[in-house]
Amino acid sequence: MQKPYIIGITGHKKSGKTTLIEYLAKGLSAEGLIVGTIKTTSHKIEFDTPGKDTYRHRQAGASVTLIRSANQIALYSDQNYLNQELLWNIFAGCDIVLVEGDSKSKYPKIYVAGNQPMRTDIIGPVIASWGDSDTRPGIKNFTTNQGPELCQFIIGLMRPK
Repeated sequence: MQKPYIIGITGHKKSGKTTLIEYLAKGLSAEGLIVGTIKTTSHKIEFDTPGKDTYRHRQAGASVTLIRSANQIALYSDQNYLNQELLWNIFAGCDIVLVEGDSKSKYPKIYVAGNQPMRTDIIGPVIASWGDSDTRPGIKNFTTNQGPELCQFIIGLMRPK
C-alpha cells in the first residue's frame, strides 16, 4: 500500500491556513487527486456532544468509537489509541493529505505568510510560502493570486523522480 504524499500547511493564527487548505483541496481534486485533510490544534476540544450515544460509549470506556450514517462516517478516539500507522491507514486511499497547523512534524510544509514575519519554531523543511508578504530568501513564494501555480508545484513534487 502506497502512503499518500503529505504536506503541512503552517503559519500564524488567522494567517489564512484554512483558506489555503480549501483552495488546495478544490484545485487538487479538480486535477483528479484524492485529497485528505487533517486539522491539528493545541487546544483541548470536545468534538462529540455530551449526552449523545457516541459520547456515552466513550464515557463508558470505549477507546475508539465510530458513528456511521447513510452519507458520513465520524471516528472518535483517544489521542493515545491511534498510533501513526493506524492514523495513516485511514488516509490510505488518498493521493495527498494536507495537514493544517502541525508545525512540529517532519513533513514538508507550505508556510502561509499572512502579514507577520515567518515563525522560527517550524520543524521540517519549508518548501514554499503562500501570501503577499516577504518570506525567507530561497523559498519559492506564491502570491494569493497564484493558486493554480501552487497546485501545479505540489503535483510536480508528488511525481517520482
